[in-house]
Amino acid sequence: MKRDAYRVLQVTETVIYLFAGFLIAAGAAVLLLSTLVEGVHHLLEGDYGEVALALLDRVLLALMQT
Repeated sequence: MKRDAYRVLQVTETVIYLFAGFLIAAGAAVLLLSTLVEGVHHLLEGDYGEVALALLDRVLLALMQT
């Protein structure tokens, strides 16, 4: 009886951690994709300094998130 309860708790914990990991990875992917779109927009306008700063800022933010 206790073994079944422990097993259920272990599986539940694993599922929660997997879900949290997928949410974090999806958030980082969305953040980097939006940076790419924004960067291309700024590149087409010729604002190279803004592209470099925004890219560095978003990459560091994504790394802190994971």
